[in-house]
Amino acid sequence: MRVALGEEPVNVRVDATDAGAVAGGCAICSEITGDPKGDLFHHLLAEHQYRRRVIIESDHLALIPSLGPLAPGHVLLVPRDHAPSSAVCIRSGRWGALSADVTERLRHQYKSSLVSFEHGGAADGSATPCSVAHAHVHYVPVPDDVEVTLPGNAWIEIADTAEALADFVADAEYLTVGLPNHRRFVRLATAHPLQSQLLRQTLATALGRAAIWNWRSHPNPHEAHRTYLDLA
Repeated sequence: MRVALGEEPVNVRVDATDAGAVAGGCAICSEITGDPKGDLFHHLLAEHQYRRRVIIESDHLALIPSLGPLAPGHVLLVPRDHAPSSAVCIRSGRWGALSADVTERLRHQYKSSLVSFEHGGAADGSATPCSVAHAHVHYVPVPDDVEVTLPGNAWIEIADTAEALADFVADAEYLTVGLPNHRRFVRLATAHPLQSQLLRQTLATALGRAAIWNWRSHPNPHEAHRTYLDLA
């Protein structure tokens, strides 16, 4: 895999107001707890019988399929308790070893490399930085020869560990990308919030699926459900 720095894409910030929410609640919380009233998957598929789509879970984390999948096997690793970022969970001891199980399961099922990414919110939860306020780390199977161009030039490479991420970002809003060769890059928000869905747009372009980067306009719940069936 090759990685490069590029120009910031010219694109409006996606309005995050009520995104990922059903009936005023958090769709990810509802998916974890099995609440059909707030489960966005359930509403998009217009199911008559409710199905809880949690692939695997631990005391602190759950793995769920991602709506708007960028590739087969696109999943989200999320904290069971509502939190603004994985970094907040790491510092409070609520992020465990399930991430290693996730990578092993995805590599075994899809026989491909993985890219992970996250848009983490500020620790004080003062704003919804991306489409959903509940922390969620994306894992996407990708071809070995994919070339990812990170948007902008404000990226810093850090050690590819959870502790290094939590220490580096402190309480700030951030973007982070983990590459298959154990390289991790981080970009912090400065004077302005980071663009919503920026890394989804970046990876969708790298995978030749630029037209479907926005999960809200292209949720593709049936494709996401197939990932659930593959991995559950």
